Amino acid sequence: MSASTVTIDIEEVPSGDIRLKTEVILAKSINRPRPVLLMRTPYPRAEAMAFANVIELARQGWAVVVQSVRGRYGSQGTFTPFVQERVDGFNTVKWCAQQPWSTGAVAMTGASYIGYTQWAAASARPAGLRAISPIVSSAIPQDWFFEGGALRYAFVQSWAQGLLYTAPDIDEATRRQAVNLAADLRHMFMVPPSRSPLMDCSPFYRKWIDSANARYWDQTVAFGKQHRLTIPAFHIAGWYDIFCESSIRDFQHARANAREDGSSNQRLIIGPWSHLTLFQPQVGDLDFGLESNGLGHDVFGQMLDWLRQAVEGCPVPTGVKVFVMGANRWLELNDWPPPASSQRLYLQKDLQLSTCPEPDLNALSFLYDPARPTPSVGGRTLDLTLIGHGPKDLFRILGRSDVLLFSTQSLQQPVTIVGIVKAQVNFVTEGESADVRAGLVDIYPDGRAFQIVDSTVRAAFEPGKPRQVELTLGSVAAQLAEGHRLALLVASADFPRLDLNPSTSTFPTDASGYHAAVQTVLCGGVVPSFVEIPVLDKEVIQGASPVCVIA
Repeated sequence: MSASTVTIDIEEVPSGDIRLKTEVILAKSINRPRPVLLMRTPYPRAEAMAFANVIELARQGWAVVVQSVRGRYGSQGTFTPFVQERVDGFNTVKWCAQQPWSTGAVAMTGASYIGYTQWAAASARPAGLRAISPIVSSAIPQDWFFEGGALRYAFVQSWAQGLLYTAPDIDEATRRQAVNLAADLRHMFMVPPSRSPLMDCSPFYRKWIDSANARYWDQTVAFGKQHRLTIPAFHIAGWYDIFCESSIRDFQHARANAREDGSSNQRLIIGPWSHLTLFQPQVGDLDFGLESNGLGHDVFGQMLDWLRQAVEGCPVPTGVKVFVMGANRWLELNDWPPPASSQRLYLQKDLQLSTCPEPDLNALSFLYDPARPTPSVGGRTLDLTLIGHGPKDLFRILGRSDVLLFSTQSLQQPVTIVGIVKAQVNFVTEGESADVRAGLVDIYPDGRAFQIVDSTVRAAFEPGKPRQVELTLGSVAAQLAEGHRLALLVASADFPRLDLNPSTSTFPTDASGYHAAVQTVLCGGVVPSFVEIPVLDKEVIQGASPVCVIA
C-alpha cells in the first residue's frame, strides 16, 4: 500500500502548558472510528514509524499515533528522562481516546525507552489505555544503569553522549565536546564515573550514576509498590539484551498482580536476540537459524493480533514462549521459570566442576589490576563501540591470569538448561570492596567458548576475611550439545560494560582513583563454592534430545 492511501497529520497535543509534536496516520479508506496504537519516543519519529511499518498498520485498521516526548524533536518543554513520561503519557492517551477517529480504546507499543513510556503511562491509569506491548525494555529506570551494585558504565556513557549530541538546544561548543568524547572512549572509561567529562556537559549523567539519589529515582518509578499494574501486556525480550532480566521481572510482577485480580492477561516472548539485533537470527558470533528469525515468524504480527484482541476486550493468549539456544527451537511454557531439576556443580582446585564438593578447603588467587582489567566480550550489552553484543568467542580473555575457568568433562549427551542460573562463590579480597563476576560458558569441541549468561555483584568485604557471595547469573534457555563442556568463568571485572571497582569503600583521592588487590576464590571445605543450574525436566519438553545428569 502506498503512502498516498493514508493521511499523515501533524498535531500539537497539549500536556499542561506545553505542546507535544505528534503525527497521526490514518487510512483514507476507513471511515469509522479505529482503535489507537500509540508510540512515544525521544528519538526521531521516522525511526519508530519505520520500525512499526505505520502505513500497513493504518491499512489494518489502526489509528497510529507517533509522538516525540517532551523536549525532543519539536515537542516543547525540557527533556528529563523518565520523570516526565507519566503525566505526558496520561495526557496523550486521554487526547487519543477523545478524537473523532478513535474508538476510545488505546494500545501502546515500542522498544527500549518507548517501552518505558508505556509503563509510565499505565502507572497513571488513563481510562482509555487498554493494553501495552513493551519490547526489550524495563519499567524500573534504576535497572537501566546498575547491575549488582555496579554501574553499567559503557551504556551510561554512550546513551548520555547520544542524547547530548541530539539535544535541540545544544550549543556548538558542547556539540563538539560530545563528538570529541565519542572519539576517545577508551581514555574516558579509565577514569572513575564521577570524574567523567560528562559530569559537566550532560544534564542527566550526574543523576544516573548516583544510585542513592532518591529525589530523582523516586520520580521515575513506573511500576512497583507505588503503582500496582494489572494492564494486559505483551512482553518481548532477548536473551542477550541488556534489559532481559528486567523484562522478565516486569512480566512476573504484572502476572502476579493479574492473578490476584482473578485474571490472566500477560504474554512473554524471549528470543536469542540482543538489543540491536531484535528478531534477527545472527547474534554476535552465532547464527541461531531460521527458527529464531522473528520477522519470518512474524513475532510483531502476533503482538499486534494480541493487542487487537485486548483493546476489543477479548480473552488473550497468556504464558511464556522461549527460544532454546543450541537446540534452536521454541518452547511453550505456562510460566517462568518452568519446573526443572536443580543441580549443583562445585568448583574444584584443579579448575574442574564436579557434582561432589572437595572435603578440604583450597584457594585459587589472582590479581585484580584496574590498570589492566578483565575486558568485556559481548554479552547482554548496549554498546557496540568497545564491547560488541551477544555471544562472542571468549578466546581474548580465557588465557588471562585474572580469569578462572572451571569446567566439566565433555558431555556424553545433550544437556538442556531452562530457568534461572545461580552461584555461590566463597571469596576473599585484600580490599574493602570487590566485584565478583560469574558467567556460564559453553565450550565447543573446537575450543571456541561462548558466554550464555553472566552477572556481577559488587560487595563490601573485611580485608582478608571470606564472604559467601550469592549471585543470580540470570535466566536462560540453552542446550549444550554432546561433546561440549559446561564451564563457569570467575573474574573481578567486566570492563567497560561495568565500571571498575576501586577496591576501597570510597574512591581515594589519588590520580587514578583505583587500587589493585589480590582476590581469592575458596573451593571445597565447609562452605564450598558452586554453580546451580536448572536442568529441564524431561516431561516439560517434548521432541528434544534427552536430558542428562552432568558427571
